[in-house]
Amino acid sequence: MALSLGVLLGLAGARLRLPIEITTLLVITLLCGVVIHKHSTLRLVGFLVVGIVVGIWRGGYFLSRADGYQQLYGKTVTLLVTATSDGYYEDQQYSFDAGSVQYIHDGQAHELPGKGVIRTQGLSTVSRGDQVQVTGRVYRTRGSRQFGMSYAQGSIISSHRLWTDRIRQSFSAGVRNTLPEPLASFGLGLLIGQRTDLPDSVSDDLSRAGLTHIIAVSGYNLTIIVQAVRRRMGNWSKYQATVIAIGLMAVFVLITGFSASIVRASIVSGLSLWVWYYGRSIKPLMLVLFPAAATALWNPFYVWSDIGWYLSFLAFFGVLTIAPLWEQRRLARTGRTTAVGQLVREAFAAQLMTIPIIMYIFGRVSLIGLLANVVVVPLVPAAMLATTIAGIGGMLVPAFVTWLGLPATVLLNYMLDITHVLASFGQATVSRAISGFQMIIMYTCIVAATLILWKKTPQNAILTDETGK
Repeated sequence: MALSLGVLLGLAGARLRLPIEITTLLVITLLCGVVIHKHSTLRLVGFLVVGIVVGIWRGGYFLSRADGYQQLYGKTVTLLVTATSDGYYEDQQYSFDAGSVQYIHDGQAHELPGKGVIRTQGLSTVSRGDQVQVTGRVYRTRGSRQFGMSYAQGSIISSHRLWTDRIRQSFSAGVRNTLPEPLASFGLGLLIGQRTDLPDSVSDDLSRAGLTHIIAVSGYNLTIIVQAVRRRMGNWSKYQATVIAIGLMAVFVLITGFSASIVRASIVSGLSLWVWYYGRSIKPLMLVLFPAAATALWNPFYVWSDIGWYLSFLAFFGVLTIAPLWEQRRLARTGRTTAVGQLVREAFAAQLMTIPIIMYIFGRVSLIGLLANVVVVPLVPAAMLATTIAGIGGMLVPAFVTWLGLPATVLLNYMLDITHVLASFGQATVSRAISGFQMIIMYTCIVAATLILWKKTPQNAILTDETGK
């Protein structure tokens, strides 16, 4: 945990372009290695320092490569990119997300890190995995993307679609053959995070009700899959359950893409499966810090500019740490707990951890988010299963799509109707912006309250990842 925390601190410091040489890295690492064997407190400090140095080194290396974007902003250039999403229409342009960026200059390709969005004219059939050459004016963007290009001209150079992409496209077509809009787009959003075709009215309702996260592919989807395998097969064979769960995780990640939240969830689910298989336990804070450090080392832009990454881990920290502490306190007082109470506590903890950053970044807060999550979120697993049945039916037995799609139609309609009613309240969302300093104060108070709650928790109430979330 100390090493992971150090990595995150080092990556944050690297954004300030703190200078560090490889020799310094080696010297400090060796010194810390000597310290590690001397004293337990110094051992933690040693791992923390090693993590900080590794984070600064990795961040500095990544920044030196990302500096190549500075010379491209405001210029018309040619890029060779790989589509990381299927094409969609946005602002009357055909758009797609792009990664594996290469800048073509004087006949040579120069690789650039990060990702961007390409909005084109003349292209209309881009699919994930296609390699596309585009020419247009590059502009600076905010958030998780490093660049954007509008009104670009281009052509598809080659296609490298995986078999999972073909399955995803066939399944999406099956869902659309079975369910009407916007139910089909909503169901695909719940299942695989595909939300580009969702109508603006539905997106606005979900945003006002604080439910946008249910159509963003996340660890919740992966947790449902892993838990279902463990429940069905855990009593037969732990080995078979683990192998099948890992296989389904791999397919799910390939189909949905390597977003920050799904990579985090796959690491957490993998660790949870590992400790479950060997009958061990793992501290929740480790399940938060280690995936955060691993994903941030892979792509430091997560730490520097990806609000989705922060929301994912903050909510995860609330569900995995604050909610169990609260539940332990309740058990100590009353000796009982309920499923509804647990759901309310988890929803409240996730909302509590994400409200400050949402107020700072977006300048608003949903007043009905807690109620909406309690009412709608428990239906997500059933809706995912019903959408899966509808999609498979649309692919394999189109003659029976009316009957096979009926459960999904009923569930998805109900969820959208409830969301619309909740979002229609006059004060569903309140505009309230805070400064960065105020956000830090709010999180300091939350951490302090969590520590106090932890201190008051009985020593034998050890928090472990019993739910696999």
